[in-house]
Amino acid sequence: MKKIILSLVFVFASFTLINAGNESVQELAICGEMAQDFYDNATSQGVDYEEANNGAEAIYQACKWLTYLSEYLP
Repeated sequence: MKKIILSLVFVFASFTLINAGNESVQELAICGEMAQDFYDNATSQGVDYEEANNGAEAIYQACKWLTYLSEYLP
């Protein structure tokens, strides 16, 4: 159940958090996929769901902000 909710959050966030062009949305979708992959791998290896969720959220946020910064840096 948590995986489904987490997946929906990432999909929803990737389309609503940044008001940008299609490239940014695609890059954010990649961020969501990376975070989801981390979550899936961590939970399959026995990591606590809350810790896996915290790690996935950190990965998503870092990727999101790096994507945002890359649009404004030369």
